[in-house]
Amino acid sequence: MLSTQRIVSLLIGFLFLSSETRIPDEGRSYFNEPFNLSQVDSITKFFVNFNDTIPNDTLYFCFSKGAPVAVYRDILSGVCLDGECRPLRIKVYWSVTGRYLGYQLNDGQELTKKEHTPFKEAEYQLLHNLLNDSLSVLANFTLEEITPKRDPSVKTDGISGATPPNISSYIVPEAAYTTHTLWHLVYSETRDSINLKMNSFITPGLLDSLLNSSSDFDKLWALNHLPRNIDFVHYYFPAMQRILNGNNIPAIDKALTLIAANSDSLYQQELFALSQKDNYSIKLLALDRLRSLRSLRPEIARKMINSILQAQPEVANSFLLALEKYNPSEEDMRKISNLLTDKSDQVALNAYLYLLRVPGKSKWIEKQLKKFERKKMKI
Repeated sequence: MLSTQRIVSLLIGFLFLSSETRIPDEGRSYFNEPFNLSQVDSITKFFVNFNDTIPNDTLYFCFSKGAPVAVYRDILSGVCLDGECRPLRIKVYWSVTGRYLGYQLNDGQELTKKEHTPFKEAEYQLLHNLLNDSLSVLANFTLEEITPKRDPSVKTDGISGATPPNISSYIVPEAAYTTHTLWHLVYSETRDSINLKMNSFITPGLLDSLLNSSSDFDKLWALNHLPRNIDFVHYYFPAMQRILNGNNIPAIDKALTLIAANSDSLYQQELFALSQKDNYSIKLLALDRLRSLRSLRPEIARKMINSILQAQPEVANSFLLALEKYNPSEEDMRKISNLLTDKSDQVALNAYLYLLRVPGKSKWIEKQLKKFERKKMKI
């Protein structure tokens, strides 16, 4: 009788099959750079209980020099609703983060449109471009909605005829079924399955590579999978700074959250640096985080005060709100008092209210406040 440990071992062996050295047959393929099938030197397959309509239960992980570089599914499905069309046989590839990479057809395989007309070269490329669009309107349509009703007395493909005009620019002409099926496959639960299996392959080296990827999607994926038992500041902070120097708002926001959890000093330094950027969305993100700080470090407060006269009104107002968490020196207050004559009435008023609330003001500051009251507030 088998022991419990032996049964568990057999189950694990069943779910995770040994690596294969067989690489997919060369054929027609379309991939996003820099991925290339020639990188792959081994393949490992997993059994996965997919809940989609594709009759396939295997997820293939592609490796290069021991590291995962891509994942694919080997698709065999009928192209037409009536089952009379030529079967669709295609390998669809994702990055290890679940981002669409491309597709491959083995030698002798081809995609067809209505009346079994083969795809032209431009249509293969068009399909690849359409599958790259994660925001396609195809997400809002079912197969029944994009497939015209056909007369059962007429022998024709289930995809022939006109397609809804509002999706015409999101499909390969006369291949609505194929485009819709593949697009929904690319952005379906397969990506969740990839994420689940990737937990077994995450290493600091892989994460470092993804953080330096040209893909914003990969960077954000890596940020969401950073381990907590690594010296963050030493190992990952350089990559964080490269992300902060970019323009990907979700990745910048996530990077800031990670930095805040590991080093308040670095966090506030980066917030100030981002508040000086020309990119308006990034500037707003930084200012919002500065205003929400529980405490403001003196060195950052002084940087804000030194730059406040040259700052735009929105930045100056945000700095004044953030400075509420700082106890200014006499020199600091004298610099801020220069805003009492700012051309922006709102900035001048906010500077007045800020200085008014600061305890222990000098007589000189009190005098400036009185002057503002007489001139601006008619008191």
